[in-house]
Amino acid sequence: MGARDAHRWLRTGDIGRQDKTGRLFRRNRSRARDVIAHALIFVGILVAWWEVAGSRGTVITRSVPVEVRGVAAGADFSSPEPAAVTVHLRGPSRLLDGLATGDLHAFVDATEMRGGRSELTVSAVVSPGIDVIRLVPPKVSLDALVRRKLPVAVQLAASFPRTLRVDEVIPAELELVGRSSAFRGVEAVKTRAIEKDAVVDGRVRVQLQLKEGLELADPSRREVVVTFIEPATP
Repeated sequence: MGARDAHRWLRTGDIGRQDKTGRLFRRNRSRARDVIAHALIFVGILVAWWEVAGSRGTVITRSVPVEVRGVAAGADFSSPEPAAVTVHLRGPSRLLDGLATGDLHAFVDATEMRGGRSELTVSAVVSPGIDVIRLVPPKVSLDALVRRKLPVAVQLAASFPRTLRVDEVIPAELELVGRSSAFRGVEAVKTRAIEKDAVVDGRVRVQLQLKEGLELADPSRREVVVTFIEPATP
């Protein structure tokens, strides 16, 4: 091989090596672009997920007492059973963190009552930007109550002297509120048994005994005044 041929061979080898190096560089550069593109896509997905989770995906629960709305004048109802429900809420963390007691209400509509005991659907209202996604339980029980006026029946202790008799009861009758079933067998509002020592100057203030399930229409009146007289001896 002459010097010229040897030189040509060396140049051809250099060009081949340069071409191979160039192809390898281009291939690595393409791979790097693919890695960067995939990384950017992954970052974009993370950002989108974070926005969803942080703004609309946060879920909390609150226990809220059930209100009774739509009550007609003169109508009475028992307390809802159960008295509170668990409300599941979803919304931005900043709104949920600042949610005050007055911003969330759970209630039933008493106009849907059909007398007696009813199962009513619970509704909830909350501040704008927050969604109610679930209520547990979704329904509560509510009883329509009735009012009745009954006379007061004075009860005397066994040792109370028979020489004294009841002259007047103030008030003579009281209005009670309760389920209709609670009034079964109730014909009067009884007082507690009065002892002779409790009577001063012919008067005594005595507490009432109410059957379970019945309440006074006026809760402030828990006592009545009873006056006694001693019949004149012939």
